[in-house]
Amino acid sequence: MISWSVWLIPISFAAGNVFKISLFSPQIRISILDIAVILLIILGLPELLRKKKQALQSFKVWLKPLVIFLIFSLLTLVVSGKEFGLEAQLVGLSYWIRFLAYSILPLFLFNLFSTVQMKRMLISCGFLIVLGGLLQYFLLPDTRFIKFYGWDDHYYRVLGQFLDPGFAGLMFVLSLVYLAVNPLRNPQFNFLLWSASYLGLALTYSRSSFLAFLFSMAAISYYRRSLAVIVLSLLLIAGTVYHLPRASDGEGVKLERTGSITARADSWNTGWSIFIHRPLFGVGFNTYRFAQNQAGYLTGVNWQTTHSGSAPDASLLFVAATTGILGFLLYLWYLSGMFSLFSPVINTSLVGIIVHSFFLNSLFYPFVLVWLALLTALKPNS
Repeated sequence: MISWSVWLIPISFAAGNVFKISLFSPQIRISILDIAVILLIILGLPELLRKKKQALQSFKVWLKPLVIFLIFSLLTLVVSGKEFGLEAQLVGLSYWIRFLAYSILPLFLFNLFSTVQMKRMLISCGFLIVLGGLLQYFLLPDTRFIKFYGWDDHYYRVLGQFLDPGFAGLMFVLSLVYLAVNPLRNPQFNFLLWSASYLGLALTYSRSSFLAFLFSMAAISYYRRSLAVIVLSLLLIAGTVYHLPRASDGEGVKLERTGSITARADSWNTGWSIFIHRPLFGVGFNTYRFAQNQAGYLTGVNWQTTHSGSAPDASLLFVAATTGILGFLLYLWYLSGMFSLFSPVINTSLVGIIVHSFFLNSLFYPFVLVWLALLTALKPNS
């Protein structure tokens, strides 16, 4: 194991979505996290080949359904994606390769790093999530200018390096869950980091992230056989909602806002319409943007670059629309395999991610996939 490789994931989390490189299509942008994952796979491949039996045995419960889903989703891209042309298929293939790399990453992390190193990476990433989010909020609260780069504009909300309050909120939730299930040896530092993470979550004003937090805490209550965690969490959220500051001219800080609810409902309706048009095989893995454009749902000069056009605001609907009902069932099989690892930190994290994924495409978000990869790679050693 090369010593500098332990910094690849933390550096990627520090960079977030701020730095990206476009390739042959404006829809294909390579991030620092993508480069880090590729490097980790290359570095870990020799060791994986040497210990492949041990790795396959350790992860077989979720690896088999994952491989079958990957094969089937590639088939949908070949069969259904051809309707949208070669560019659409190449774009879909590039994202299929990325999902392949991210989803099998636990195999390489397991062989590259020790349990202590992976736990330190998770803590480092959690700290960087907090640092990036709070620095942005206090130093650059007005982020409406990012609208010119294809992102939604926001005012006095934590976006951090992820440039999106919804996804930033989910990353805070995952850090909070990890610290709650696996607290640090130093209780003072654990409390400080947990409190700072919760402050970051609160200042995202992300209602989907608040729900994800509550459901994750409910799952922790279930594992601990105690109502105390969920009761205290409910009280904490209630107090947070009541005391959160409201910028006078910021629509996003109004928790009662309805504009995003209407937009999300429209996104769900579009996804459902695309699904029922091709219920068996879908429109092809990650050709959703092209399907929207062909159907007239996504038009305008920026239809190829707007971040809201790549998927509906629901991960399972995205799977159904792009891979059909068969792909949807295979993906559920893969998720059930992840749950059957019987790891409290994985399962409570997955509960939050799945709840969040009803409002954003969270199950396919790269930073979420890497976080889950670290947790999954830890499981055989735990």
